[in-house]
Amino acid sequence: MPSNPSQQSSELSGERKFTIPITIVFTILSIWSIVQGIIAITFGSLFYSFSLSTFGISSIGQLVIIFYIYHKLLTEHYMKSLLSTATETTPILNNRNGINARRKTEKRIAICGMFVFIIFSIVTLISLFYINKKIDDHPEHNQPPPPGDDDDDFEKRRPTLYILLFSVYAIHPFFILIPAIWYLSSITNSLVWREATIWTILFFFMAYIQFINSQLLYFVTWKTREMVCTLLMAILFLIYAARLGWMYLRRGGNIEDQVRPAINA
Repeated sequence: MPSNPSQQSSELSGERKFTIPITIVFTILSIWSIVQGIIAITFGSLFYSFSLSTFGISSIGQLVIIFYIYHKLLTEHYMKSLLSTATETTPILNNRNGINARRKTEKRIAICGMFVFIIFSIVTLISLFYINKKIDDHPEHNQPPPPGDDDDDFEKRRPTLYILLFSVYAIHPFFILIPAIWYLSSITNSLVWREATIWTILFFFMAYIQFINSQLLYFVTWKTREMVCTLLMAILFLIYAARLGWMYLRRGGNIEDQVRPAINA
């Protein structure tokens, strides 16, 4: 038997209460990632910081994970609604096609993300090799001068201050995001929010590497800082790709099997 109009209206209202706030939050996160990425890439190109430009690329690459988590949260919410309201007249199996379609979309996002992060890592490593070769051929480039008046000590130091301030800023949002997402995973018993917590920590490592780089501005040579920190970032790209691969190529991404324990808990 079909649901009565009042029940349909109630279900629609419940869907909107979940999807609208989630969409707003993830839209803000997307805009923040894009703006942060553009600023980091610009600063990196202006102030001779390849690691900062790589961090900017990583910020833009976060969009794949943001959309991935957003889609999985909607799928999880959809599954929980079905599992909690399914009856003999509206069994969950009747919605199998819709569930499978969402799972296929998530798998495409995961595969796309894998290729994106692998490409980021390869491009970063090739660029590192090129820069290292160029510096070995021209040792005087080990400490490239910042833009500005070479005779003005203040102008020489100012770009490094910009990098320091931006790097300090870059890690602070994670001090809010990590506890907030972990709290959501705890109160909702959501495996997707738990997964989002892990991704947030992984991206925090990227920001922390750039922060450490900025702390060594006056103590370590430019080549050593840039090479080591950028290499670590390239390794993180591979870790991101490996995690996406493990989630779907190994575990299969069966959201139904993941949601049932949460419903029964």
